[in-house]
Amino acid sequence: MALCVLRFRTPILAATLLTLIVASLLNFLVLPPRFSSTASVFLLNRPDEALPVSVGDLEASTRLINDVRAITESHKVRRDVAAACGLPDLNAYEIDTAAIKETRVIQFSVTGPSAYMTANIANEMALRSSMEVSDILRYRDISFLDAAEVPSRPSGPTREKNIVLSAAIAWALATIAAYAWQSLHPTLQTIDDVEAEAELPVLALLPYASKLETTFSPFDVT
Repeated sequence: MALCVLRFRTPILAATLLTLIVASLLNFLVLPPRFSSTASVFLLNRPDEALPVSVGDLEASTRLINDVRAITESHKVRRDVAAACGLPDLNAYEIDTAAIKETRVIQFSVTGPSAYMTANIANEMALRSSMEVSDILRYRDISFLDAAEVPSRPSGPTREKNIVLSAAIAWALATIAAYAWQSLHPTLQTIDDVEAEAELPVLALLPYASKLETTFSPFDVT
């Protein structure tokens, strides 16, 4: 493999460099930036705010997390959020609703092309979902923990990672292609090939003549 890489180093490097240039152009000129923002709320199923929180309340709240997630992802909530944000729909934005493990905290994460709108949608999603959860599941205690803030810089795409990964894949594919070609054509074609195979230096080269020519003889002189 090392001999193969050495022999085909020029085309391998050329393919890697070309891929690096193309990946850089695509990542910086074609792929739009993406922004992410997150809002979180605290849910506690408590029938009477005057009563202390019991272990049963905590367990019930944990068991109902999946029900809460289903409500927050309903079409009604999404339509209300889109209308509140002045959008026809939320198709351009990725919305993820998740519960932090072993807690009663629900996070609403929004990713999309607009930094301001991602924060606005996340906050509206948390508000509208809390209202629906309170009406349907009779939650008495729903509190905002963190409001979504407008992100100061994009969360994606990860341009540097994409470029390095593209170059690495191009180098690997070019090396595999060179190794396959060499396996199908097992010949020595350069001085480096001969020296690497024989493990000896080349001291001289003999020219190859495709047609034997008449040699000069001193007896031919008249």
